[in-house]
Amino acid sequence: MGVQIRYMGTKKVLAPRVARAIGPLPDGPCLDLFAGMCSVAGELSRSRRSVWCNDVQGYAELVARALVQSTETPPTGFDAAKELSDAVSENGGILRTRFLKDLRAERAALAGSYNDYTALVQAWAHVGNDAALAEEAARERAAETRESPYRLATIAFAHGYFGLGQSIEIDSIRYALDVTLDAGAISAERHRWYLVALLQAASHVVSAPGHFAQFFGVRDADTFRRVRQVRARLVWPQFVLELGRLRPYGTSAWRRGNRVFSKPADALLQDLRGASERPSVIYADPPYTVDQYSRYYHVLETLTRYDYPASASLGRYRPDRFTSPFSLASKVVHAFEGLASDVAEIGAVLVLSYPSTGLLHRKLKEEKHEELSDLLRRHFGRIDVTPIPYRHSTMGGSPGWSHAGVEELVYVADPDPK
Repeated sequence: MGVQIRYMGTKKVLAPRVARAIGPLPDGPCLDLFAGMCSVAGELSRSRRSVWCNDVQGYAELVARALVQSTETPPTGFDAAKELSDAVSENGGILRTRFLKDLRAERAALAGSYNDYTALVQAWAHVGNDAALAEEAARERAAETRESPYRLATIAFAHGYFGLGQSIEIDSIRYALDVTLDAGAISAERHRWYLVALLQAASHVVSAPGHFAQFFGVRDADTFRRVRQVRARLVWPQFVLELGRLRPYGTSAWRRGNRVFSKPADALLQDLRGASERPSVIYADPPYTVDQYSRYYHVLETLTRYDYPASASLGRYRPDRFTSPFSLASKVVHAFEGLASDVAEIGAVLVLSYPSTGLLHRKLKEEKHEELSDLLRRHFGRIDVTPIPYRHSTMGGSPGWSHAGVEELVYVADPDPK
């Protein structure tokens, strides 16, 4: 169960320990404030406690709604062939006609030397370096309805994160999802499952490390062989394979009691302070380095929104990426103070996991000469701390931290201990 999307902040290994910490706490919903790929929700699905998942990223909200709220089972590969294949062929045919010479050039370059392929990539025009394509994307961005053919990945990410042929496949599958939904041939929930499978397929065919901050560059014969191997992967067969891997968490009855939000953590907590229904437990695992996670998943965000954003830098980043105060040295202490204050005001128990090497620890010692426990004690009556040996897989996100052994500290902070 769960999803197979590459995710740098995954807590799959830690999630069982967190669920055990939450188990004996007061009955009522548990809000996972930074839900990501919903690993903790998956563990809590074994209990009867309902789960509220929040994540500011659109692709993470999509995953949460599929895993913890779905009422329909995921479609199969047979369903996809029956419901989508005609529309996939329609969109793909138009794009392959437009890019016929370019597809031939891609095949020739991949069959040639790394110098041939490097020259092709360097000469390729995309939204981030070509005024005409940037204007084409801007027109689509401003349009009330998407025009046929869908071509976002093709004009934004081809010869970068994906090959040209792969990008055409991605766009054509997304086109098929939307036109069948608009025609009433599939439900919104079925569309959601299909889109999750497409994101998983993109995660498996991408020419990049464990995240999407940058794509592999071809520098020599060895890197060329690596890129050529990935470029050979077809998207549609991978999409069908991913459909077979999808499973929601828990029972249908459990999923009916769950909720999903997509807001910055501080905004959601402010809303809940005045709400009639509140969570009894709030779990938080905020970012812990100066890396802004939105940079590592901008491709997934763009494929989810399918909004033809502008593109900048070598990574072809969208300009509206979310910036977390928990990853800013100048704001991290204030962000944690606000988190603790809001959770205490809501009256929930805070379960917080944070590594011993996290940015906050260093800033607290520099600015206030105190520990995280001291900060929490200003808002909660009882603090329990459990250290857990852990290895963070940053997938190269932070220099020198590609696979770092740390001590994860799990705090349980009760505002009204009995």
